[in-house]
Amino acid sequence: MIINYDKKYIFVGLPFSASSAISKELLECYDGEFILSKHANIPSLLRLRPDIDITQYCIFAVVRDPVDIEWTKYNKILTDAYGAHTNPDYFIENGGWVTKRARSIYKKITENNLNFEEYLRHIYKLYPFDNDLSINAKYLDRVIRFEHLLDDFKDTLLHLDIKPVRDLPIKNKTEKVAQNRELSEGTIRKIFGAHYWCNEKFYSKHYKINIFEKVYFRALLQPLRFIKRLRFDAFRNKQEIDFLKKSHNQNSKESL
Repeated sequence: MIINYDKKYIFVGLPFSASSAISKELLECYDGEFILSKHANIPSLLRLRPDIDITQYCIFAVVRDPVDIEWTKYNKILTDAYGAHTNPDYFIENGGWVTKRARSIYKKITENNLNFEEYLRHIYKLYPFDNDLSINAKYLDRVIRFEHLLDDFKDTLLHLDIKPVRDLPIKNKTEKVAQNRELSEGTIRKIFGAHYWCNEKFYSKHYKINIFEKVYFRALLQPLRFIKRLRFDAFRNKQEIDFLKKSHNQNSKESL
């Protein structure tokens, strides 16, 4: 999460939605500062930093189609980007970000050569897709469309009365190695339909879901996911604070 106390903006970095590119640009060119962890959510900010009145800030994030997000995640797994799923340095228990579940998914895909649809049906066989957009949706004042990333980012800067200094450089672009992205409509509706329905103001796609699916998604799954995500935010925030303290102490020793 990036904040600017003078221009009064907060950028919420949703995973797999150009968060690295925009965070880096705000830090380098527009006096942004990190607050909490990279992918922290607004409810975590409200809980951990009650001194910040978010009503005084323009809060924005990038909205990306969920199928595109999963396609990117699938390709990251296939390429084992950065060696993240095999290098212990990136494992969450060692201070990284790759969970045991993510490594289990990597193993399942690579050992069984799962295609994109098989991957989705494996991941979401018990519950439908959702992501951090749902946690932050009600707090967002503006959204940047991933498909219009450069123009929408520039428009957001102008809205904040900030003069753009350059076009947004694109970072962490995932190599697409998989050949077949085709999904059946049944798979899209089953896995992504509830998320599209819940966040319909952000998407052009709309799927009808029945009352049982609505109750299951809104009353059961989302509260559990929100609690889990906010706990993870607190964990990541502590990790990053500890890392900064360790780096500071190391630098202090080296300067003596």
